[in-house]
Amino acid sequence: MPSLVDDLDRSLSWRKYELSTLFLQAKSNTDKIQESLLRACIVMLYAHWEGFIKDATRIYIDNINKQKINLEDLSHRLARLAFSKDIEGFPKHKKYKTYGDCYGKIINFRKTYKKLTNEIDVKSNLTSEIFKDILYLIDDDENKYKDFFEHIDKVVDARNAISHGRQLKSGISTIIEFDEVHKKINDAIEIFKNAIINNFESQRFKI
Repeated sequence: MPSLVDDLDRSLSWRKYELSTLFLQAKSNTDKIQESLLRACIVMLYAHWEGFIKDATRIYIDNINKQKINLEDLSHRLARLAFSKDIEGFPKHKKYKTYGDCYGKIINFRKTYKKLTNEIDVKSNLTSEIFKDILYLIDDDENKYKDFFEHIDKVVDARNAISHGRQLKSGISTIIEFDEVHKKINDAIEIFKNAIINNFESQRFKI
């Protein structure tokens, strides 16, 4: 347990420091310099939003893997991660053999430990919908985050606009708007972090 908490704290602390430092610079400047720094803040906010959610989920899965739990004793939400590579082949192959082989592996491995993959693919766009899928994976109630979904998507949209060389005309176009969204994203991250800790402590990942 201390290792999980320490790893989460380490992953989050430097992110908060880096972003708050840049935001202070943006607030202390004006006009075009502030506008440029605001764009940098948005890109960094998205990077740390995606980075921490993926990192925290990986830390959670890695700590579960250390316990070497038999698949039949794991929540089905997580047990599927043991067969991610097999399942990913379904849309490509669409063959009975592919499905049969995967099912056979699930049956054969159910009374044994099989390492869960910790690779979390968010398609470089951790929108509220993709975040809900991660919440399903760790078995957390998405209703706790309903006040944050709009702000998450604002950050994703603004980051995408910047990455495609567009100006910000709405959503997060001022320091005040960024400050509001920044606080909401931080709150969502803290709730997610606590959910990871609580779910691990209560062994919610087991059946």
